[in-house]
Amino acid sequence: MRTLLDRLKLGPRNNRHSVREPFLRVPLGFRRSLTHRRSAVPVISRASSWQPKPHPQLLKKAEKEMEYRVELFNKLTHTCFNKCVEKRYKESELNMGENSCIDRCVSK
Repeated sequence: MRTLLDRLKLGPRNNRHSVREPFLRVPLGFRRSLTHRRSAVPVISRASSWQPKPHPQLLKKAEKEMEYRVELFNKLTHTCFNKCVEKRYKESELNMGENSCIDRCVSK
């Protein structure tokens, strides 16, 4: 008679003679063929070798958009900093008034 520990070790998922769940024992990255033999080449390597061809028009649009975003960020930073932060630095951190001024400036 099997002990409780043996039953837990040899439950339906871990039982080597289990017919109900044969596909659970296949290592990840491998697939079963129609004859239920392991494929020699992992599925991951076949999928990762394919890469889409880049479209030059899409790349140019993405580069242009990135340039616009960087330019907008730089202008926003420069404008709000000059407007809200005093020229003489009193502290290493922004005070409450400077913080709220920058928040309002950026939200506009």
